[in-house]
Amino acid sequence: MNTIVLRLSVVMACILLAGCTTFNNLSTGRSLGKGVHEITPSLSSYYVEGKATTPSLPQVIYNYGLTEKLDIGANVSFGMFGGQVKYQLIGDQQSFFCMAPGITYTYFDAGTSNGNSADRLNFSLSNLSLPINMSVHPSERLAVYFSPKVLRLGGRAALGSNNSSSYIMMIGFTPGVEYGRRIKVIAEVNILSPLKTNDNFKHTFGMLSLGAKFRL
Repeated sequence: MNTIVLRLSVVMACILLAGCTTFNNLSTGRSLGKGVHEITPSLSSYYVEGKATTPSLPQVIYNYGLTEKLDIGANVSFGMFGGQVKYQLIGDQQSFFCMAPGITYTYFDAGTSNGNSADRLNFSLSNLSLPINMSVHPSERLAVYFSPKVLRLGGRAALGSNNSSSYIMMIGFTPGVEYGRRIKVIAEVNILSPLKTNDNFKHTFGMLSLGAKFRL
């Protein structure tokens, strides 16, 4: 059992801190509008304990305006896949201030191949994020947003017939800026901190994301 716990901790720490998952929003408090499609490719880098990684973590987000206020979508990044929902609770397409609570969920599953089933390791990682997307829109081209959020990062590992799982709760804050009309440039910083530290999650860390939004 100690081996499972150790491997799970290593997997979770590597996926989080070596840049195998993303925590970005890339979203303002304004919905797309009914029938609008939007694709957002992006690159991200981490800043942990005074060290920054190169911007080499790619992600692609797809969003669709199901109604005037409700957006649904999907995201893919380094073997992780998931979905998101956002509902514009305050404001409309012309409002100066907009607010849209959202839910984002991503999942990663992998394992090692081994002829002996007792030595076969399988592990998974899930990330549930509950952001409150808030933004101001000084003009048609410019949006400045700021999004507090709560996250639950969970992991599971199985070795043979033994299983172990763990999770950690985090809080985050995401300031960002978006500029453009049909093609928009977007940049944001995620600041994340564990609510309760352990051996693998001791420090507040940051994530810088740069992307472009294409409306179809």
